[in-house]
Amino acid sequence: MKYTYTLFLIVSIVLTSTVVRASGDCPSLPQVSWWSNLSHASITKYVDHKLGGGWNAYVDKWEIQLDMLRKVYARNSEVVIRSKNLRFKGEALAKYIDDVRGRLAVTRCLAKLAAAKAQTADQAKGRALSVSAGCAECHGKKGIGTLPMTPNLAGQKARYLSLQLRRLRIGKGRPLSGDIPNAMRFHKDLEAVIAQLKNQDIEILADYFASLSCKSSGQPPIASTLPQTKGCALCHGIKGRGRNLSIPNLAGQPWKYLAKQLHVFKATANNEHVLDDVNSRFHPIMSDEARKLTNGEIKELSMYYSGLKCE
Repeated sequence: MKYTYTLFLIVSIVLTSTVVRASGDCPSLPQVSWWSNLSHASITKYVDHKLGGGWNAYVDKWEIQLDMLRKVYARNSEVVIRSKNLRFKGEALAKYIDDVRGRLAVTRCLAKLAAAKAQTADQAKGRALSVSAGCAECHGKKGIGTLPMTPNLAGQKARYLSLQLRRLRIGKGRPLSGDIPNAMRFHKDLEAVIAQLKNQDIEILADYFASLSCKSSGQPPIASTLPQTKGCALCHGIKGRGRNLSIPNLAGQPWKYLAKQLHVFKATANNEHVLDDVNSRFHPIMSDEARKLTNGEIKELSMYYSGLKCE
């Protein structure tokens, strides 16, 4: 009892001691004796240098510790921190749990600030790369196509964009490693530009365009049963939103672009190795489905999805 009471006094005294004032939008951080020289800056430095910026792992660590402490407290057991020669139980443990809860709150806040800072930096890189690589000439600085046959990239799924860029970079060569068997894409006007992109460049561009706000085509909406009867909705949905991260959103894309892609898929349906010298792509599912469509159905499907509102 004496030991516990003494520890409680120590904890209480420390808790009322000086706190490290908040920087930015994060709350103040209690400065306790067993967390010597703890500050926003020291936590950030630790995560950046020791964990390579892995804020999620660091937050998870403290969430797990907080959960463990609560369970120990509920069992009226004792926590021993041998590295600092500390023992907590009862009221002292309750105060320590408050400390950890406060530190976790600050950690979550710092993680959000770091993520926002990284996103801002990545967007700046993506914007600059989209101009230097020539993407903006056709897809616009905000990812909105400047021509009827040019797709909007803004708001498109990052994984899909990355996959298409990688396929285009390989072009008529061997299929992309780990990709759908025999899936290929080629565009003569993009061949030289994309060949210069490194994997990191592709990811930066994909993330950048995916982060931008999409814009609907302005095409008047039309009613159609073809998405259901032709199976398009199985992957692209009735509302034109792909059902997984590798399936593109079609809603709001220029209808002439969508129609062109279906015609291209149809042209390669019978032989995936027949790729023309300008613009061609093969996908075992899409090419087979496009092969069954009439020209009129291709136009109707394209206008239907183009007339939907992008989100």
